[in-house]
Amino acid sequence: MPDLVHFQWFKVPKLDLFFIKLIKRKNIKIVFTAHNVMPHNTGNKYFYDFKKIYEFVNRIVARTDKTKEEIISVFGINSNKIQVIPHGILDLNAYKNTPFKPKDTAKDKEVVFSMLGNLGGYKEIDSLIDAWSGFNY
Repeated sequence: MPDLVHFQWFKVPKLDLFFIKLIKRKNIKIVFTAHNVMPHNTGNKYFYDFKKIYEFVNRIVARTDKTKEEIISVFGINSNKIQVIPHGILDLNAYKNTPFKPKDTAKDKEVVFSMLGNLGGYKEIDSLIDAWSGFNY
């Protein structure tokens, strides 16, 4: 039996909440990474589900201070329950003029690209494609 379960996102919040409750009954700690306060483009559709989710999980990882503050103000969650761990590079424009410099060996020149998740305009895949076109292979 695990000591902890970490959720990165919830696909079907009502069903996910059911499983969270089952997991909690087994005295397993639950951590949820809140990439956003609510799922994209859903308005308040899942407000009550997420309120319960935020209340049930043991810890919440927020990617920004703004997300943490929104969860506190909108859902009334105690700030001690939320830890901010920055997402990393969110501003691709900050690196637009940084040239790509491959290493010397043929193996090190291999480029592997992967994308996981739903594609949305906010992920700026178009910026990645523009940057990719400037690479010399």
